Amino acid sequence: MVTVELPVVASRTSPASAQEFIDGLVDLYGFLTGSNREMTAARLALFVEASHDDELRALLAEGRSRLLTTLRSQFVALGAPDPDLATQLLAVCFEGLFLHDIAGHDDIDARSVLDAIVRASLR
Repeated sequence: MVTVELPVVASRTSPASAQEFIDGLVDLYGFLTGSNREMTAARLALFVEASHDDELRALLAEGRSRLLTTLRSQFVALGAPDPDLATQLLAVCFEGLFLHDIAGHDDIDARSVLDAIVRASLR
């Protein structure tokens, strides 16, 4: 999963401005819930499975860490006062959005949510 997704994450999250970062995140979200939807759904299933499988949990944590490092560097580049917190907020938000989208819950405007997180994180 990480091998497929890390280049996509990096290519869509190399912004020169907050707006470019938001646009890249929205595009990334569209990829992860569009053409890469099956893999995203599989990741959600693995999250549940990892709750009682230490080896799987460690593998998922390693992959997540690699993706978060890439996102964190963007918050640093944009001057976020707390890039670690900003990265965690974004990661948790993405995971929640995935769950809602893939499980067919509420139709959430991902752009508005991602915009709010990025802008609040850069204040």
